[in-house]
Amino acid sequence: MITRRASFGLAAPFLLAATGARAAETLVLLTGAPSDSPSDRWARAFAPFIERHLQKMSLRVRNLPGHGGLDAVRRLADAPPDGKMIGSVSVPAFPGQAVEQGVPELLERVDFLAAVAEEPMVLVGSPAVGELGALRQVKEGAIGTPPAGSAGHLLALSLKDELPALTVLPFPTGAAARQAAQAGNVAAAVVSLGEVNVQLKDGKLPGIAMATVQRVSSLPQVPSFTELGLVVPRPVIRGFALPRGTPEALRGPLLAALKATTTDPEFIDQGKASGFRPRFRDSEDWRGVMMASAAELQARWRVAPWRE
Repeated sequence: MITRRASFGLAAPFLLAATGARAAETLVLLTGAPSDSPSDRWARAFAPFIERHLQKMSLRVRNLPGHGGLDAVRRLADAPPDGKMIGSVSVPAFPGQAVEQGVPELLERVDFLAAVAEEPMVLVGSPAVGELGALRQVKEGAIGTPPAGSAGHLLALSLKDELPALTVLPFPTGAAARQAAQAGNVAAAVVSLGEVNVQLKDGKLPGIAMATVQRVSSLPQVPSFTELGLVVPRPVIRGFALPRGTPEALRGPLLAALKATTTDPEFIDQGKASGFRPRFRDSEDWRGVMMASAAELQARWRVAPWRE
């Protein structure tokens, strides 16, 4: 378990190389997720690995969940580029909220530093529905998802042609959607792998399909979307952003630490246990992913908005 003290391990001694200061300065890590939500827990669990690879760090995590997380991005965009603030952002959550709320230009107001992990979505069934063929036979029912606009919700909407008899039903959280499937209150649920990783391994939920090209080695019993003839969506991709104009002297050491973390054996083990895969994407790649996702979601919103 990550302790409270350990979770505050991400800070800013990478500033020392540029300033020559002897005392570590505090780095504020902004997250637009509510406290103790999956995204918040992920960010706090990531912090000790940054501490390991940068050392002598002091971190203060700050949650700003307003407007679907956009308040945190706005605060980051308005911060001075002095290396004292960094933001946790992800795809499709950030571009999806920006499109939904009519502020896609917000993506241009921050610098995308790097992405460090990706997590697939998974379609799970209720105890009575264990495979795609059986789910197609359900004449009336629902697919539970996390809130509207989330990766799970967007994926469930894209399956409507495959499962026309099922209504997409958003829940307040992914955990609530999972519990509804376990109880048989919905025919199936689409959630992130991290939300159901333990239940799939323990056989408490049937895995209908993993939203990947190939099967996940830790869950070989779950078919991939590709082998079932389903279109593979973009996974949840987690990374970081900085205020625009942050000097390279401040960006460089942090980039190196993020890259080192993705090859850290303990971080890799944490990913296997939690359902994510470490993958480093540099600034150019991360920005490209973010902008491509925003363009895809903008086009989708025009013809089929996911929220009334």
